[in-house]
Amino acid sequence: MKTQEKIKFKKLWLTLGIIYTVIMIALCLIPTNGTSSSVPHLDKVFHFGAHFIWTYWFSQIYSDKRRLILLSLVLGGIIEILQNQTGYRSAEPLDVMANFIGAAAGVIPMLPRFLLKLEKRL
Repeated sequence: MKTQEKIKFKKLWLTLGIIYTVIMIALCLIPTNGTSSSVPHLDKVFHFGAHFIWTYWFSQIYSDKRRLILLSLVLGGIIEILQNQTGYRSAEPLDVMANFIGAAAGVIPMLPRFLLKLEKRL
């Protein structure tokens, strides 16, 4: 079995991942303009994408994929609870499902290791 290469700039990538997490939370909690998309369930695509990126990013820093999926689900659950408390956003079970599917897809082992490739260019 091939051993996994280690990234060199772990603190940098971790800091950028935390910044992404804060931005993701903020975007989920800001008021919307009240209009719906003409595409049904388009927000689920955004939920999928946000959690896919989150787990994909952190899976290149940490090797415990199950824990990353669990953390993504906890983060998504907390966001849904907070959205429900805002008075202008609501919690939806399908959002949680989209979060889970995105998180699971983000740790697929066949995905290229973007951070390693980026480090080789730096």
